[in-house]
Amino acid sequence: MNRALTDAFSAALPPRQQGEVYHRYVLGLYRTFEVITSSFPHVLFESCASGGGRFDAALLAWCPQAWCSDNSDAFSRTRIQMGTSMWAPVRCMGAHIAACPSHQTHRTHMLKTRFIVALWGTFGLELDLNKLSKQELREMKDLVSLRQKLSKVVLHGEYFRLPGFGYPGASHSNSAGIGDSHVYAWMFVTPEQDRAVVSAIVFHRDTVGKFPSRLKLRGLRPEYHYVLTEHVPTMVEEGVFNGVFQPGGPQFKHRRRLTLTGAVLMEVGIPVHFNFDGDAMLLELQVGSSSTPQESNRVHSLFNGKRHAFASC
Repeated sequence: MNRALTDAFSAALPPRQQGEVYHRYVLGLYRTFEVITSSFPHVLFESCASGGGRFDAALLAWCPQAWCSDNSDAFSRTRIQMGTSMWAPVRCMGAHIAACPSHQTHRTHMLKTRFIVALWGTFGLELDLNKLSKQELREMKDLVSLRQKLSKVVLHGEYFRLPGFGYPGASHSNSAGIGDSHVYAWMFVTPEQDRAVVSAIVFHRDTVGKFPSRLKLRGLRPEYHYVLTEHVPTMVEEGVFNGVFQPGGPQFKHRRRLTLTGAVLMEVGIPVHFNFDGDAMLLELQVGSSSTPQESNRVHSLFNGKRHAFASC
């Protein structure tokens, strides 16, 4: 079963009905899963799209989780999951932190980037923990705890692709998964619009001196004040970056805590400066205590009047 059917035919059917064979096979597969899942209702069954291509909408009734692809490379998975999420719920997409270098592409990605891509799905670990150092094990433990904190937003919030984010000359829709791109961005927002999780990743940075356009968010309440918290800093080496000296160690994209309205975040956006190929960013947004009805109405009125006070990042 773990392969695509080729030359499918049946000696039990006449020639004019040979076109029914594949359809009958799929219906039979559904009946098989109905019997198995009814017999073992407390077992979670995962289908495998990479083997037989069985990531179809009907199969989610019996296998609510599907392994998107055997290719678990972070770059490849970004494109795969961007496409899969066009129709499948994020909480159905199997996604793991895989070993490094990748077993499929031999590419090397830092743990932060692999975590951000794996967070965009069911989340799991697909590597040998015995081969990790004590420091790496501590980092992995912290990332698992962070995932537990953000999982309610990611798995049950509304999912948005974020178009219009990229280097000069890029198509508006590229960062949202339409066409080829080296920069992608997406986010999740709770039904109450009081929390959000934002992710962005770069495959290949553009020419030195060029920066991506501001990242404009979606799905927020324009009048709410959101406190931005950046998770998982990027580890960088001490040296000169774009002509400016930067100290080594963990570095955040934004050096200070930001509180911005939903209107500013959606209409103006926030700057994101990637440090190197494969860099990524993870933000958590929470409504601040200043989002009272009176304050929200005042900010909303100012925004409608085109009188903005933008905080520099």
